[in-house]
Amino acid sequence: MKKIILSIFVIIYASNVYGQISKIFYTSYGMSLFSDFHISSSPLTTMTGADDEVFYTSYQHMQFNFVSFQLAQRINLIPITEDMTLSIHVKPTIAYGVAYEVFDGGTWYNFECDMPVFLEYNYGLVSRYSSTKDFGIVVGVGLAYTMSPFFGYSVSSIDIPLDDYKKSWFSMVGEIGYRYINDKNSIKEINFSFGIGQDAKEFITFEGNLEKEKRPISCRLSFLRILNY
Repeated sequence: MKKIILSIFVIIYASNVYGQISKIFYTSYGMSLFSDFHISSSPLTTMTGADDEVFYTSYQHMQFNFVSFQLAQRINLIPITEDMTLSIHVKPTIAYGVAYEVFDGGTWYNFECDMPVFLEYNYGLVSRYSSTKDFGIVVGVGLAYTMSPFFGYSVSSIDIPLDDYKKSWFSMVGEIGYRYINDKNSIKEINFSFGIGQDAKEFITFEGNLEKEKRPISCRLSFLRILNY
């Protein structure tokens, strides 16, 4: 997975160079500060009691990220007008934050990666190189793959191997963004994205209670700069 992420960043950098010539590639980078949250998915872990009774536990967690870094690449697919396009946008993101258990697993500090791919409608600024608007709007829907954590460490007394605590899942995602020119003549974007995963699962706990996991959700407010425009 780490090699895949590295390869994507290399491809994005190469596309940025090529984008200066082709005029269909748009590269952006940015970050989120204390504005990135998710509830994870989690496979149920089977446990066996003293009398061979079978029960389950969930290492589902809620993560509040301190900081997230994003390097994204957009490819215009269909020009509609001089100020409107449809595009594909890939936004690999690496984040660091604190995770709290929902049912079991203790407290962790986690590094996670997120790979959303959006189909977008772009209007105005940065929709095309030929656009003359001084502001822009983007709306998108898509699919995201999340691995959380790809590296983490526990700060509680609960002893769980990292490999057992790792999770990955897919979510349906959406976004809305506003693009503008700042005082330094740089193109900036304020972007809000959100996601929702598959329906939650029910399971029997060690105490014999029927519990239900939370449905995976996510939200992120990002502040971005468009590079090659």
